Amino acid sequence: MDLFEHQAKEIFAQYGVPVPTGKVATTPDEARAIAQELGGRVVVKAQVKAGGRGKAGGVKVADDPADAEAKAKAILGMDIKGHTVHKVLIAQASDIAVETSGRRLARAPRGFGDLLRTLADQRGSGGNTPSAAVRP
Repeated sequence: MDLFEHQAKEIFAQYGVPVPTGKVATTPDEARAIAQELGGRVVVKAQVKAGGRGKAGGVKVADDPADAEAKAKAILGMDIKGHTVHKVLIAQASDIAVETSGRRLARAPRGFGDLLRTLADQRGSGGNTPSAAVRP
């Protein structure tokens, strides 16, 4: 199957798999309204059928509805690996813990797992990792 993230989450939810609450927006104004409805911090996620959205700048955490509107404005229309972003998923932000070898390395908003894993890999190989970014 070739699904957008929001479609996969809808299927998971139908089968009782817990997924963060979220809705799709096609305009910055819609993104603001959804963020207002959800309350609190949200994640604005480009909906394209390509990996690496976060690294391309297509996944951003917004602190409030105005910030969600601004982040959606920046993401909508961007090109990610040859795919134009026409819609964004606005979802509740939640903290995640990244673990490796049984040790929790850090907590970060959902969507930043790749970044934390990269930092963890650098730390494990003796690379320069800012101690504020990854805490044992």
